[in-house]
Amino acid sequence: MIGDDIQSGKWGFIDKRGQFVIRPTFVVAGDFHEGLSPVALESRRQGYVDKAGSIVFTIECDVSGFFVDGMAQVEIGGKHGFIARSGQLVVPVKFDEVRSFSDGLAWVRLGNEQGYIDKVGKFVWKAEVSR
Repeated sequence: MIGDDIQSGKWGFIDKRGQFVIRPTFVVAGDFHEGLSPVALESRRQGYVDKAGSIVFTIECDVSGFFVDGMAQVEIGGKHGFIARSGQLVVPVKFDEVRSFSDGLAWVRLGNEQGYIDKVGKFVWKAEVSR
């Protein structure tokens, strides 16, 4: 569970008794998904920690999301892409909207096009958005 230290303003993780099991050292912290939690370390520097509290990798972005189906959303300058569990950017940050991966596909919108992409960012089904 996520917990904050009111005095320091930092976030960490607590157990069911409310005791910190990962010290509150993060600007913001998210729930664990697929064994990793997204954390904000400082402005534009995001990271992912494991359940022991070790930083697995860091990434420069505005927002980082949860891992779902082995992929996590990242946002830079209002555009979205995806990283793999290695921290490598595998789907370019170019989409206007994205949804999480499921069964190897993610819904995206890019300008007037929407559809589903695979885990390298290639459209496998595409439709035009009427606006």
